[in-house]
Amino acid sequence: MRAVILCTAGVLALTDLNFALEIDPYSVIGLLHRGHLFLREGDRDRAFEDLDRAVELAPTDIRVLKGRAVARAVEAEYALATEDLTACIAVQPRLPDCYILRGDMYAAMGEMKPNENR
Repeated sequence: MRAVILCTAGVLALTDLNFALEIDPYSVIGLLHRGHLFLREGDRDRAFEDLDRAVELAPTDIRVLKGRAVARAVEAEYALATEDLTACIAVQPRLPDCYILRGDMYAAMGEMKPNENR
């Protein structure tokens, strides 16, 4: 029963996200959410197609950059996630979340020494 509910919920979520993107194909938040849904469903190619498009449309939107960074981290692409988080820091250098997440990525890559240049 639970599997049926989860499967149905995923289909409904995708239906709504697709419809939202039909209305506004430039909705970076729609692309971000659909990308995360695709990733959760195991469709990595379609996930990163949406996530990359969202960053292409809004390269300085911190929500989009962090969203792709998190997806890259889920896929153990820590160096690429670090690039997105560094871009976040360039846009908003006083946002602690980006430093915290980037620190997590460095730790995942085994880079534990402090960087004075930030």
